[in-house]
Amino acid sequence: KVLLIGKSINFLHQVCHDQSPSSKMIAVPRSAESPKDAAEMFTDLENAFQGKIDAAYFETSKYLLDVLNKKYNLLEHMQAMRRYLLLGQGDFIRHLMDLLK
Repeated sequence: KVLLIGKSINFLHQVCHDQSPSSKMIAVPRSAESPKDAAEMFTDLENAFQGKIDAAYFETSKYLLDVLNKKYNLLEHMQAMRRYLLLGQGDFIRHLMDLLK
């Protein structure tokens, strides 16, 4: 997930020329509990770290999709590609059947 976060941020900077921050660090609340042994502390830190990675991944992915959909009209481009590849909704199949005769 860390690699995907970096790839998304790099894509935003290099291709989309978007310099705004793509993710916000989300603070993991600390609880005032009794003292813990080293294994429990390590598990808590690992879970907190994983939570921050997951939150950054979610925010970065959401922001990237928003930029692609709103600024670059991704869905319209995908529909145009689909129409082109299908040669106008069905002409491809008709053309293929004509070639097979």
